Amino acid sequence: MAKWCRSWLVDCRGIAKKVRHATLSSAVQIKDCGAKRECPNCHYLIDNSDVSYEWPGLPIGVKFDPSDVELLEHLAAKCGVREAQPHKFIDEFIPTLNNK
Repeated sequence: MAKWCRSWLVDCRGIAKKVRHATLSSAVQIKDCGAKRECPNCHYLIDNSDVSYEWPGLPIGVKFDPSDVELLEHLAAKCGVREAQPHKFIDEFIPTLNNK
């Protein structure tokens, strides 16, 4: 017999906040994780705030540690230097300012 469970809508920033604020209570971590998504068809904002505050645990030692070269190449790509592509995860896990 299958047990019915609700799914989480979690983006990378939500996971990054969960890891960064691991010492806070789980209720606080969930409230500010930004786990909402907009429907691409009707633009309805899907909110999952009515689900349980318990998250599955992350593996011990989860770490995102880009090298200095990766960071510099990412920033160069964001500034339009050469035809470089920005790193997939740096903007998700390390917020940068977008001021001109």
